[in-house]
Amino acid sequence: ITVYRGVWLSGEESGVFARLRMGTIFAKIGKRDSAKAALTEFKQRWKGDARHTQAADRLLERIR
Repeated sequence: ITVYRGVWLSGEESGVFARLRMGTIFAKIGKRDSAKAALTEFKQRWKGDARHTQAADRLLERIR
């Protein structure tokens, strides 16, 4: 988690993608609010492959 958090703070494309990874990790360990926040921020900022946005949508749907 610490590595992803460091990349997250970089603000670059990899930092945006780290939000998806953090959201996934938070969801797996039961931190739903943190997962929702990370995934929502990812969706707002991601400009890459739409498959990753779709993955975030599916995960958000599962944790609601």
